[in-house]
Amino acid sequence: MRTVQILGASSRYEVPASVRGLNHRQTILVIGLRHLIGSHSFSLGFTEDIDYYSSEDISLLIGWQFLG
Repeated sequence: MRTVQILGASSRYEVPASVRGLNHRQTILVIGLRHLIGSHSFSLGFTEDIDYYSSEDISLLIGWQFLG
């Protein structure tokens, strides 16, 4: 299974304009994969900050789940 999302949000906090990153809207691209092998589910995800200085820049998400 493959997933692509674009997440958006208003600014996190109201702060002076000189404080960069907290007073901007956020737009984050999320790409993920999930693969099932027997009763095991493996997932891999990647996020990228589309708007400069609005949120975390890059994240790597790795997961494993036993579906027993």
